[in-house]
Amino acid sequence: MNTKVILINIVIVVCVFACLEILTRFAIFLYKGDSTAGMVGRSANLLYQPFLMFGENHDFNLKNYEQNKKGLNVLILGGSTAESFPDKLIKDKLSKHFNKEVNLYNSAFSGHNARQELIFLALWGNTIKPDLIISLDGANDIVHSLRINRVGTFFTNDTYDIVLTKPYLGPIIYIMQKSQFYNSILRVMARAKTFESADYSAHIKIYIDAQRNLSLLSQTLKSKHISILQPYLGFKKPKHEEEKKFTHYDFRNEVVKNLYNYTHEELLKLHNETDSYYLDGRFFYSNNKNRIFTDDVHFFKNEGYEIILNQVINLLISENIKF
Repeated sequence: MNTKVILINIVIVVCVFACLEILTRFAIFLYKGDSTAGMVGRSANLLYQPFLMFGENHDFNLKNYEQNKKGLNVLILGGSTAESFPDKLIKDKLSKHFNKEVNLYNSAFSGHNARQELIFLALWGNTIKPDLIISLDGANDIVHSLRINRVGTFFTNDTYDIVLTKPYLGPIIYIMQKSQFYNSILRVMARAKTFESADYSAHIKIYIDAQRNLSLLSQTLKSKHISILQPYLGFKKPKHEEEKKFTHYDFRNEVVKNLYNYTHEELLKLHNETDSYYLDGRFFYSNNKNRIFTDDVHFFKNEGYEIILNQVINLLISENIKF
């Protein structure tokens, strides 16, 4: 086969995949109103950061950080839902309750799991010197366990592994990350998979161990730690009409709920073993007819966060937590 024939075949293959990509993006645009739907998080979480692997540049962000010696220093840990926690809402609620000025540092980032929260607290906790640590998490550790094979890693781990160990595949990986055609195949394969809750218990153990270490490290820092199991749409009854329309992940809903229930039981045991505080977020929105969620874990507007903060305030009162 001569060079000309090889080049022609390569061009044909490239054109076929380009056409498939264009058709896929057009179909997704008609269905979702956005040809890049679902792609932002996949590329955002490839922003490399030392130790945490991806996320904010905390060494830079903390250069001008000053702890509030007279007020209350609050640290937020978690993934994307915690990352979007309105700063003003937290400050207003807590400053009103404690009658103190609140200094807030939100370290949460989209895709982070409990181990990455633990790494952050170990590296920068003494710089922030938080009086109160609020971790709003669980969803990434639970949901991502359905998408990754190696226990104790995060959902883009395999991508990093390939790029770092086989850098010559980097351009191909980049194209695949940006391809709606390829990712549509992954989504179809995910829906065809059979999920058994018992297959993911090892992932939950990693999460619980991380929570235990978060509590122990919080004690070392002389901080109060409140662990909140992140709310999940599957537990909300009744659902708003807009929430009912979100059916993308119905194929995994039951196994996620089972894993949430198992995680809740383990967190209760942990709470009884350590000097920490625990809030069960599964039923925060029971009997709430308003639209709280935009998808399975993210909120439509601030009401979702306000209810969480109200639960935090109630816990502070019931446990007589003072600073």
